[in-house]
Amino acid sequence: HRMDRCWLQGKLGDALHAVLCATGYNLRWLLRAMVRLGLKTAFLRILLLQLVNSIRSELLTVDVNTRHAKSTLAAG
Repeated sequence: HRMDRCWLQGKLGDALHAVLCATGYNLRWLLRAMVRLGLKTAFLRILLLQLVNSIRSELLTVDVNTRHAKSTLAAG
């Protein structure tokens, strides 16, 4: 575990630090279990699909915003 010295201030910082350390521990444990069970390729496939979808939606959002800005400038 990485319950080293907390760099966050106050009681809220201590609580956040404990939760974030536990989350990191659980994620590392889950990833090791996935590798041990041979689920690495399935996980990577899902991760890749999510990344592609995220990039695609971001590009569509930028394209829509650009078109809206151009039409607004042309109308004004």
